[in-house]
Amino acid sequence: MKSIGNGLNLMIKVFLLALLLMGTLTHATEIKSEGMIYTLEQLLLAQKEQNKRLTGIIKSNRSLPKTLVGSKNVRLDHLFMRNILLYSDPKYLDLIGKNECMFYSMLETNILRTAEGPITNVLVTFQNNFKKWQTTIISKKDFLSEIYKNKCQSNVEYRKKFSRRRIVKSVMELNFQVPKSESECSEILSHWQKNPYTPYLCNIPETIRWGKKIELMLKENKTSSAQKSRFKNIVKIKNQLQTGLKFSKRTYLNNLCNNIQSEKSFCSLYLHDDIWGKVIKEDAPAYLMKYNCNRYYKNNDDPLTMLGSCRRKMSSSPEICSYSIDKELSSLYPRSRCDLGSSALNASHLITNYQDCPGKMDSEAITNTYRILRHFYKIDDSPLDKGCDEKPLFSFAQLNLDFAYKQAWPLEICFDDRISEKKTCIAYAPGKLEGSKLSEPVVVASILKKLVSAPPNLKCKLVPQNKFSSKLLEFKIGCHIIFDEKHCTSLNCPKEIRYNNRVVKGIEYRGMPVFDYFDNSYSRGKYSIAAILEEVKKIKPTILKNLTEINYYLGLGKDAIIHGVGCVENILPSFFEKRSINQCTPMPFILDGAIKDGKNTMLVLRAPIDDVHHPRLINWKDIFTAVSSYRNIHPNKQWALYGIKK
Repeated sequence: MKSIGNGLNLMIKVFLLALLLMGTLTHATEIKSEGMIYTLEQLLLAQKEQNKRLTGIIKSNRSLPKTLVGSKNVRLDHLFMRNILLYSDPKYLDLIGKNECMFYSMLETNILRTAEGPITNVLVTFQNNFKKWQTTIISKKDFLSEIYKNKCQSNVEYRKKFSRRRIVKSVMELNFQVPKSESECSEILSHWQKNPYTPYLCNIPETIRWGKKIELMLKENKTSSAQKSRFKNIVKIKNQLQTGLKFSKRTYLNNLCNNIQSEKSFCSLYLHDDIWGKVIKEDAPAYLMKYNCNRYYKNNDDPLTMLGSCRRKMSSSPEICSYSIDKELSSLYPRSRCDLGSSALNASHLITNYQDCPGKMDSEAITNTYRILRHFYKIDDSPLDKGCDEKPLFSFAQLNLDFAYKQAWPLEICFDDRISEKKTCIAYAPGKLEGSKLSEPVVVASILKKLVSAPPNLKCKLVPQNKFSSKLLEFKIGCHIIFDEKHCTSLNCPKEIRYNNRVVKGIEYRGMPVFDYFDNSYSRGKYSIAAILEEVKKIKPTILKNLTEINYYLGLGKDAIIHGVGCVENILPSFFEKRSINQCTPMPFILDGAIKDGKNTMLVLRAPIDDVHHPRLINWKDIFTAVSSYRNIHPNKQWALYGIKK
């Protein structure tokens, strides 16, 4: 099928070429009794002939002929034109026939290409002093300079407007109208197809795309020394465009230029009411989509530019959201479908501009609490592949320590202080988090300074056991905290501390936290997570006992969310089967939206074992049953469902 498709594309190009040579750009070539439709064999032979001619001409004509300067009879060679049409991106070919000046701006901006890639020199035919036609090769710059002396002078102004120095400002000043109806969308696309700015604008996504390829080539050292300087400059331009232009502008241009020939594809991005379309129109925050798209476009360092194609992928194959695998960000699997996820996100309140990884956490309570903290308070973001387990753990530890109740966070590292002659213990959180005093390497380093008189600038490193070797020079000096990944969890991970390649004795890890999400007894009620959130973060709870109260509460504003505890067997029965009548495994959860579905009401569920970017829709009846079942086994018969706001 692929070869047939390529053949059709080729025939379309040939047909366009014939129309082009006979129509709008007849000035650009001279045809000698050639048929309108060429066979593939003829085209290939013609291409070989052109390459042969090019080689000879380059050797014999290295400067701009004097007879060409100022000449009005300058034409692009017809074989060179054929080369352009055979190797340029098909989606741009329709623009060639719009007008002559559009063609020259496409040539200038490298939208048009030949078999050799970007065009730097052009093959032209011109009349010499003897009124005879002569063919030569000149630089594209010289050719356009001659053309612009007699026609298309506006292109010179467009070139200045979209120069490297002015391009970001010029683009940001343009109005990129988002369509709200099919007729309006058709008008908008037609406007851009005729707009003289379009080749300069479409050069932006092309430059970004090309810059990324070059950047990869430079990293892999696949370029010659002669290419490096020019390639590095292209990468700089790519970076300038990515950082200087807003996400919405880049997304719009990506969709426009990828679908400049297809009204249906261009409009489909804007005329659907799913959450993905809202993100692209900037009616919803980009993070609702970018983390998912990053999963599908792992090699793309700027997933925001891929939102258009990502949306089409999720719309045409909604199961991709369920079954795409990311080993680093483990969660309950399969996830919800893209279409169901879109419906849930459309109604959701929870702020999720981060990535967590529930599968790496020992406690669902920590994940749930972290999501609540992120909803109400800004926490510095970490890269997608770093900090997804450390951030929740450290934030939870700090919350408990701010409450100034030692038993709330009992994890500590102890040693015999020679100065005070007492056992001294320092609170810590397992793992490493830059800038945190709770970071395990920071705490261990502070202890070694007192225990073995280590230097004040000592820094400790966490090292997996399978990467450690006492024979290697890098481990002979300094502080190393060795651990076995196979026997570690987020809260329990035995360590061996080595300083200058010797095991340090006298350091003891203590504590194992036990968390009550809501109060489980009258004596410990004030130390539950819910109570600490209210005391430390001033997050006010409101008990909710029925669907009417839930709908009213969620209608109070976007910051209003609900948290509770229920039996997981009732919440997610397809994953957790109930094997006895009273079986109940308590699980905290968040509800952050509601959708009326006929006679039923579906709630947006954020389970702490689910990916935070993949909410599920759950019937209110199932939530009611889950909370009721949990109440039946609770020592205080507590109804564990509360609305929370700051």
